[in-house]
Amino acid sequence: MNVSARRTGFTLIELLVVIAIIAILIALLVPAVQKVREASARTQCTNNLKQIGLGFHNFESTHKAFPAMDLGDCWPTWAAILLPYIDQEPLYKNWDLAKRYFNQLPSAGADLAIYHCPSRSQAGASGSVGESRTFSNGTGTGPIGWGDYAMCAGTDNNGLANLWNGAAYRAFYPDKGTYLNSAQTDLFEIWPGWRYMRKVAHFTDGVSNSLAFGERYYRPGTNGGVIFNGDLQTQYVRWAGHFGTQDPVTQRWTTEYALITDPNYTASDWNTRFAASHHPGIGMFALADGSVRPLAGTINLETLHRLSMINDGLPVPDF
Repeated sequence: MNVSARRTGFTLIELLVVIAIIAILIALLVPAVQKVREASARTQCTNNLKQIGLGFHNFESTHKAFPAMDLGDCWPTWAAILLPYIDQEPLYKNWDLAKRYFNQLPSAGADLAIYHCPSRSQAGASGSVGESRTFSNGTGTGPIGWGDYAMCAGTDNNGLANLWNGAAYRAFYPDKGTYLNSAQTDLFEIWPGWRYMRKVAHFTDGVSNSLAFGERYYRPGTNGGVIFNGDLQTQYVRWAGHFGTQDPVTQRWTTEYALITDPNYTASDWNTRFAASHHPGIGMFALADGSVRPLAGTINLETLHRLSMINDGLPVPDF
C-alpha cells in the first residue's frame, strides 16, 4: 500500500518569496506611516500657530495695540507677553515685566508644547536650565523656555529696532532708555511705563497680507535658544524678503532672506531666516489677522518680501 509523503514545511524558494512579499509590504507601509505622522505634526503645528495668532489679535482687541517683540534689550519677549492670551495665565503671573529676563524667577519658565513644532522639536527635550549672562554686578540666569516660532520683523535686520518694517516691534520703557525717534508720537500705554506702538492702523497693507509669526530655522544639533530671552533677537524674531540694492545683471539683492529649505543648512545667516524645512517643502505662518497659511519653500522672493512688510503699499500676489 502506497502512502503519499506529506510536506511539513516551506521550500527555500517559497520562503524567499514570502520574505520578499513581506519586504515589499513594509516598504509600502513605512512611507504611509511617515506621511500620516507628518500630517498629524503639521496639523498640530498649524493649531499652535493658530492659537499664537489669535492670542496676538486678542491682545490687540483688549489693549488697542499689538504686543511688542520684546520689552527692551534683555527684557521678556512676545513669548512671555502672550502667555495670558494662550491659556497660560498661571505661568504669566510668575513673570515680573519690570525685570530683565536674567532676573526672572525659575518658576517663570516652562517649555510649552504650544511653542514647539512636532516636526522639529519636542517640549522638555532641552534640559531644565535657562540662559545666563554676566553683568558688572554678577551673573544672572533666566528661566527655561525653548520653541520653534519667531515673530516677523520685516525685511532689514540692519536697521534700528524702532525702524523695522514688519509686525515685530520693540516696546518702549522711558526709564530704561529710549528706542524712539522724534517722529514717533502715536503711543499707547498699557502697563505703567511700557508702551506698545504697533496698531491695526499701522498695517496699511492689511493684516491679512502681513506675516506675524512663522517657523524659525536654527542649526541642527541645537535647541535654538530660549524664546523668552530678549537678549538675542535672533532667538525670537526673523526676517524675510530682501534689502539693499539689486544687481542689474544677476537681479540679486545685497541681502536676501528666502525661506530655508535644507534641514542641514549651516551658513552664517541661519539665525535670521524662517524655515520651510520642518515640513516637506513648506513653512507654516500666522498672519496678523490670526489666520494660518503654509508658504512653499520656493515662494517668490518678492512675494515673501511684500508679506513681511506691513506698510509698503504694494499688492501681494497670490501665495
